[in-house]
Amino acid sequence: MRPASSEWARRRLAAVIVAGVSLAACNLGAADPTEPAEGAPETTADPTGTTQATIDAPETEVTLAPPGAAPTPDYLVMREHLTQKGTFPVMVEASGGFVSAEPGSANAQELADTKEILELGALAIAYESWRLSEEPGTPCPAHRLRVSWEGPDDVFAPDADVQYLSYIPPLGPPRTGEDRAAGIVYCKGSDYAFMGFEAFWESEPGVWAMYPIPQG
Repeated sequence: MRPASSEWARRRLAAVIVAGVSLAACNLGAADPTEPAEGAPETTADPTGTTQATIDAPETEVTLAPPGAAPTPDYLVMREHLTQKGTFPVMVEASGGFVSAEPGSANAQELADTKEILELGALAIAYESWRLSEEPGTPCPAHRLRVSWEGPDDVFAPDADVQYLSYIPPLGPPRTGEDRAAGIVYCKGSDYAFMGFEAFWESEPGVWAMYPIPQG
């Protein structure tokens, strides 16, 4: 649910402006050390040496840097704003912006670019600000954070005992003519918790305003 107009205006004045974030920060297509072999069940070893199984979650390709890889300059800018300002919404510029044309090949790339930048913003919030955990007291490693534009029923196994969860439906990526997108961020291999997020298109100054769910 979008905040009341007065509260919305107040938050916008305190917003963190993240300008010029490029898709170079996304680490698209990089090999993930937690990916299973083709045809094998998807599993991830936890710090105790046991294994936690997840279903075939509809995760996106945008991930953060794995251990040993230096963050890109664009991600460092985003991290600086999140850690020093600490207020929401986070205002994210997307090259695709708000796509108002009829669906088609001409705007397919614009939608894809906007979707990927919002995914990067959600991952940055989950890691740098919200500190999404894989288990009590243990933050999820950055490279295991994943975004899903579908709900927890499509991410976690039926018998998962998720302890902390919150999101605001309906969920879905940015679409032509719509000014809201929403999804969740989870820790791959863990069913302990997830973070919901929302993004609203702000025509002035022409950016997406992103909030974690819950904000506290």
